[in-house]
Amino acid sequence: MKFVIFLTILAVIGFASASEDCAGCPEPMDLEEAKQILDETLFMLDSLDGPHYTSGMIHEATKQVVAGIRYTINCDLIENENKFDTCDVVIVKTPWLGETEVTFKCPNQEDNVKSYHD
Repeated sequence: MKFVIFLTILAVIGFASASEDCAGCPEPMDLEEAKQILDETLFMLDSLDGPHYTSGMIHEATKQVVAGIRYTINCDLIENENKFDTCDVVIVKTPWLGETEVTFKCPNQEDNVKSYHD
């Protein structure tokens, strides 16, 4: 009987720890929230030295707590109103430093890294 109770407790502990969120792991993100963050970031870059993109469809997005918050957004980026690429945009915000770093990873192009102060 003690053995059955022990196994039951062990199973409950194992199930509870498996169902906890993974601290620091990427989490799926609401696509509207991702679009808002992307649009704000693209607006800031456009007001500086570029690149000059507008956002199209958001396909997938995650956020992750790192040394700040890291957003990874797979989306269509529109350039010159008629040409678009599906790219991964990685936005790392470090609010206590007032910094944002943005990496554009588009097919057949070198990664483009930009940063600005908020």
